[in-house]
Amino acid sequence: MVVVYRFTNTALHRIDAFEARVVLPVGQVVTGLDDYLPRPGKDDSGEPYSLTMELERRCLVIKAAGLKTGDRVLLKFRMKSGRRPLWPLVLLVLLSILYLVLCRDLVATPGKEGKTDA
Repeated sequence: MVVVYRFTNTALHRIDAFEARVVLPVGQVVTGLDDYLPRPGKDDSGEPYSLTMELERRCLVIKAAGLKTGDRVLLKFRMKSGRRPLWPLVLLVLLSILYLVLCRDLVATPGKEGKTDA
């Protein structure tokens, strides 16, 4: 699922410090960050976003400073359920049992090979 968060400063005043948190539902994980604004400048170190955990939930946080009128903040990311499906494991166990049942004649029973009637 693709999630987009947008903010545009429509106030006449400049925003000195801006921070937005997108809190994901329980069990959801971020699989990729497609786009974000503002882009860091040449003098900036690091990225303006971070992934955190708060109260057993994953959060995507973006910070910006000095937002003038008309400046935008954008987060576009993909998320999915963090639970792994159980059906591949069940299918593997069933195929293993089926293989053992169908190919049991390939395994010789011990003790019967070397005996001859004399």
